[in-house]
Amino acid sequence: MIRQSDDIKGFHIPNIRETLKVTLFADDTTVYLSESDNFTSLEKILNTWCTVSTAKFNIEKTEILPLGMKTFRDHLVETRKMKPDHEPIPDNITIDADSISMQTLGGWVGNHADRNDPWIKVIDKIKQMFDKWEKSKPTFDGRILIIQYELTSRCQFTTATQGMPDNIIKILNKMINDFLWEGSVPRVKRETLQRPKDEGEKNLVNLDNLRDTIELIRLKAYLNAGSERPLWAYIADDMIKKAMNAESRQKFPNPKGATNIFLQEWNIKENKLPVYLRNMIKTGKKYDVSFETINPTQTVKESLPMW
Repeated sequence: MIRQSDDIKGFHIPNIRETLKVTLFADDTTVYLSESDNFTSLEKILNTWCTVSTAKFNIEKTEILPLGMKTFRDHLVETRKMKPDHEPIPDNITIDADSISMQTLGGWVGNHADRNDPWIKVIDKIKQMFDKWEKSKPTFDGRILIIQYELTSRCQFTTATQGMPDNIIKILNKMINDFLWEGSVPRVKRETLQRPKDEGEKNLVNLDNLRDTIELIRLKAYLNAGSERPLWAYIADDMIKKAMNAESRQKFPNPKGATNIFLQEWNIKENKLPVYLRNMIKTGKKYDVSFETINPTQTVKESLPMW
């Protein structure tokens, strides 16, 4: 009903024909309203759906994350209206101000939210499990396995959804050292223990490599040019192009000529991009990621930009 409604405009994503109005996953529903959409229109659709389906929409758990310019976000939080002539959004619905995060599908999103916040519970849980395992007095090799099981497994998803800041890596590495060496001074360098078993070492998790691997997986999804390319990648395209620095802009009198930063020679102003896109691009450059086609046809060659 939401997708078919003319009262909901949703988000227009560059190079995507269909407007983004709603995404569904299990019992989680995310609705995307444009600045001209009226929340009352959404309420009417939901009420109609509940009446017809005899189901109940959990309106008490509804949470709104304002997007766009800060002036618009602040105005929405203060007035609870998308536009001055709209009815206020009901008081029992949370509207998240800047620095407040909301959870969606296991990840946390918000405007200017602290990137460390999602890690607090993860670190506390790892510490709790390390303390529990300590009571069994595991061997050194056992401690390696426990670190892989308790720490690495918990870090992967959080790193994929939130990134892993440098200060978090520092905290986790200290936890690894303390657990591995029972709080005493390490007798072997961590870098040595991180080498693979076929070199005679322990293959201890390397958090820097783990972070880079996850960033490269994200970059792989971004660079997917096929039908399975995720929607966020098209939004990222637009954001990256808008962050192009002044020198690079001179190469593209027509902005449409800029297609992909990994396919062409141009650079960005890093402070114009959110940290997750900056890190993705930085990691790609670190590992010299580029497009490489084996024996392209003449048609493919002619379709590519000359620069």
